[in-house]
Amino acid sequence: MNYPCVFFSQREDASAPKFCMFHAPVGQVLEWATIPRLSPDEPAGIQRAKKDSKVKAIAKFLKVDPKNTIPTAIVVTLAEGSFTIDEKNGASSITLEPANKEGRFVVDGQHRLYGLDLFNSASAVPIVAILNASNEEKA
Repeated sequence: MNYPCVFFSQREDASAPKFCMFHAPVGQVLEWATIPRLSPDEPAGIQRAKKDSKVKAIAKFLKVDPKNTIPTAIVVTLAEGSFTIDEKNGASSITLEPANKEGRFVVDGQHRLYGLDLFNSASAVPIVAILNASNEEKA
């Protein structure tokens, strides 16, 4: 899946994280990303347990009024080798293959993802991706 994106860095230091901002249908995000859970069995987990009440509340919020939106970006980390960058004719894009979920983690926004998906899996969601994220950045 290929998405037009904007690449940037908040700092001039070459070792600082690089970011990519884009939007994608929420159903596609759930195809190419993983949502590792915090639990005693999964020490590398990032997200708390999924709460169905939160997911349903988000879907209900969107159904109640056609003007209701969720503009807040989902934050994901993309490990080296889990994406490709294309730059052609002054335009930039990022490609994420659904078969290669390894190294792609949702670090903020799991309930928004699930709520938007319950509402309509074609809904666009804004995404900020941390590229080549270290373990510290994932946490």
